[in-house]
Amino acid sequence: DTISVSTAGGVQPNLGGHMSALDAEKVFDAELNKGNKKPASRGSERIREFVKWIFKQDEGKIIVSGHSLYFRWFFRMHLPHGLQHISKNKKIANGGVVAFELVQDSKGSVMILPGSITSVYLGFAK
Repeated sequence: DTISVSTAGGVQPNLGGHMSALDAEKVFDAELNKGNKKPASRGSERIREFVKWIFKQDEGKIIVSGHSLYFRWFFRMHLPHGLQHISKNKKIANGGVVAFELVQDSKGSVMILPGSITSVYLGFAK
């Protein structure tokens, strides 16, 4: 959810630094890279679209990286409304890793199980 440095459907051709020798086209699947977001688009709609994609996957675990502000909104949208949780007010620390379980009921409602939120590395910003 940012300005893309690659074209839609593509990957950044030169990752630079210690990643320079990596053949990005062989390592990354950019099929779902839609390129730059439209100026009038809404982040909440992109989050909902991403959640739909998650539940269409066969994998039981999905690893996602991205911007901490995106994830703060993700937590706000998918944790129970009245629940107070650090993830709703603080961003994930730079380079931080947080794990959680996302579930969907038979009616299609999606929720993060609050007790499943685990700080794996660095956690939430102070």
